[in-house]
Amino acid sequence: HRELELDGHPFGDRRTEWEAAKMHVLSMLRQQKGSEERYLTNSDIRKITRLNREQVKRLMKELREQYPQITYDGNRRSARYYYQDQ
Repeated sequence: HRELELDGHPFGDRRTEWEAAKMHVLSMLRQQKGSEERYLTNSDIRKITRLNREQVKRLMKELREQYPQITYDGNRRSARYYYQDQ
């Protein structure tokens, strides 16, 4: 684990990139709430983050656990993620 703490280690940056992707998606969801299309799809999030489908599902699960304001409906291709103030 010590290796992961070293600057520039290829595996040490993954967590930082993961957290950055989560914050970017959260920001986009917050912006979407005021627009006509108030949601993001898995496909939208894949384009934003350059993650694959399974990674996006895991990322969104983590975000929903951290932010109860994030909800979704539908499943598979029709899943839509929303940010709702509570």
